[in-house]
Amino acid sequence: MFSLFKKRKKVILCLGGGAARAIANVGVLKVLKENNIPIDMVIGASMGALVGSGYCIGRSIDYMVTLAKEFKVEKITDVAFSSQAITKGQKL
Repeated sequence: MFSLFKKRKKVILCLGGGAARAIANVGVLKVLKENNIPIDMVIGASMGALVGSGYCIGRSIDYMVTLAKEFKVEKITDVAFSSQAITKGQKL
């Protein structure tokens, strides 16, 4: 009877950085969704933050898989060496 009043534990997903991990992160999201595991919070570093934010705004897993397959660093970076940075940051 008391099990009816137990709160569900929160699921917090932490996604790591790096291009190879980004592809793995999309796979993790896919498996969690296929198994109906709810995600209450997403935390990500670098590419993990991009994957996590895509998920949080409602991008489909299939869409992210397509992006991962077509991923090229040149699409999201604009290298420009200066005394302040090595990228302009406009593309990202």
